[in-house]
Amino acid sequence: MANAVQQDMNDVRSDLRQLREDLDSIKADLARLAHTAVDSGKDKAHRARERAGEKLEDAYERVRHESERAFDCVQHSVEERPITSLLTAFGVGMLLGKIISEK
Repeated sequence: MANAVQQDMNDVRSDLRQLREDLDSIKADLARLAHTAVDSGKDKAHRARERAGEKLEDAYERVRHESERAFDCVQHSVEERPITSLLTAFGVGMLLGKIISEK
């Protein structure tokens, strides 16, 4: 009977040792998983920031291109009809002056 109790105690100790090893393994796996999740989140955030930057740069280029095109169009109109352009600018200035002075 003493041998049976001793064997049971040895089995319990062995089971506890195995349980500790399993828990340590689980803890290490969870740490690796958390590290991987953080790295993945950082990678996704970095890619999103790069895409946003690219979209912003594209939008800037489109606005710059359209602004240059509009400027060229106005410049061409002024060169073709300088008197008409001058009178139009004068009329718009008078209208804006009247609107501003009424306030």
